[in-house]
Amino acid sequence: MDENKTGLTGRGISIRNVQVVITAVTLIVAMLLLVATFRASAGFTLMQEETHNYIKLQQSASDLQKASDYLTEQVRCYAETGERGYLDNYFEEAEVTRQRDNAVARIHEYLGDAPAYHALVEAMDESVALMDREYYSMRLKTEACGYDVDEFPEAIRSVALSETDAALSNEAKDALARSMVFDQEYRAQKEAISGDVQKCLLSLEEEFEGQRAATVDRLNRLLLFQRVLILVSIGITVVTLLLVLLLIAALYGFFMTRL
Repeated sequence: MDENKTGLTGRGISIRNVQVVITAVTLIVAMLLLVATFRASAGFTLMQEETHNYIKLQQSASDLQKASDYLTEQVRCYAETGERGYLDNYFEEAEVTRQRDNAVARIHEYLGDAPAYHALVEAMDESVALMDREYYSMRLKTEACGYDVDEFPEAIRSVALSETDAALSNEAKDALARSMVFDQEYRAQKEAISGDVQKCLLSLEEEFEGQRAATVDRLNRLLLFQRVLILVSIGITVVTLLLVLLLIAALYGFFMTRL
């Protein structure tokens, strides 16, 4: 009966005590598995956020390019047709909508002084520098069309034509206005803007790949940890089953000896 009170021991080892230890280990493993699951879930959420931010930053860089191309389109249409609506569209974008400025601000908000931000700032500087040429073209076209310059935005009114250009006929001013936004120099400046935007996009891709690789590495370690815990849980289940069988066999032997 002493053997039964101690939990049907075998060589001084109490089955009851072993079960207590196994139960404690099972609880610890379950808690660790729960923590690992929450951390893995947080890791996947982080990856989703990083991907979302990457897409937004890509869109911001593309917005600067689109805004620059839109300004080019409007100034060229004005140079070709002289319709005031194109000039108004140009200044609506440049001074009200300000997609380029907003794009640079968003990149800086997310990345700070990262290479991608500096590349986009360079694109912005190129785009702003190009506006001086576009203003000059619009001033020439405005005079060529015989419009009252005083009715136009300050950026156009403040353009000072050179003595040579001011002395040109309306037809010559019209031709020069078109040339200034279609010639090789203008195209070269546009290519410089596109090149800087591409550098920004490449830097964003490199930045994202670094973050993604680090996140994936953490997730892989967590998943490996989870697999180990699952194997431990399976092992505990097997040991528990064996203990139950051992207990049944011990009880059977105990009662058989009493018959």
